[in-house]
Amino acid sequence: MDDSFTYAEVQKTAQRPESCTLERSVKNRQGKVYLDYLQNGRGRTMAGIYSVRPTRLGHISTPLLWEEVVQGINPDDFHVRSFRARLKKVGDLSTMMSHENDFSSILHYFT
Repeated sequence: MDDSFTYAEVQKTAQRPESCTLERSVKNRQGKVYLDYLQNGRGRTMAGIYSVRPTRLGHISTPLLWEEVVQGINPDDFHVRSFRARLKKVGDLSTMMSHENDFSSILHYFT
């Protein structure tokens, strides 16, 4: 999301409590999409695609296919030991992120 979206727009989107939240605590999100407006700016420290996370299993930040975004998805399926098999199965999903996305075309679904 580029920086043309304002805090007010993101906050308005978050007023759809059935699907979005600004709640930072994972345990309080209850399966909703977290809109992290605090990371939308130059110099922020968001993990990049395929970053190994500092966890016991070495979880990997990876793009998902829409059909993978289901209730019960297990983060433990995405770690350094399983990642090579995932790449073989689904390919390099970062290629779909190689162009700028225009979120304004879908913003009306949330506001």
